[in-house]
Amino acid sequence: MSMFYNTVYYKQENCTEDFDYFSRDMRIKKESYTTGKSCFFKTINKTCPANSVAYLENNYEKLLDVLTIPSDGDTCSSLHDELNGRQCEPQMKELMLKAMMLTLSTSFGRKERRMYEPKLLLFKKYDPAA
Repeated sequence: MSMFYNTVYYKQENCTEDFDYFSRDMRIKKESYTTGKSCFFKTINKTCPANSVAYLENNYEKLLDVLTIPSDGDTCSSLHDELNGRQCEPQMKELMLKAMMLTLSTSFGRKERRMYEPKLLLFKKYDPAA
């Protein structure tokens, strides 16, 4: 799911912009995954192993339940909580990169910045969703 979330966040697949896969309203999220099912599979077919795609095709209704039915209790230890938390990974990564770039730009002189910038850009290039 992390690869799917990256693709949605970075708008790498046009169809994902039509659906609110990240909605905090579980009713809206379920509607997005229901009406956006073909977009979901179009996206994961490009980023996920075939066996994972096959599993999700055979268990899509279960996935919808996991994504849209909150767990009981406040322990944040359910699969629902984990998958919903992973939606934040692309934002957290982007924030971390921006913080690193800001630190770099304020901590070093121009010569040092030029030396480290390519290394920081590698983080972004290494991201399969970037």
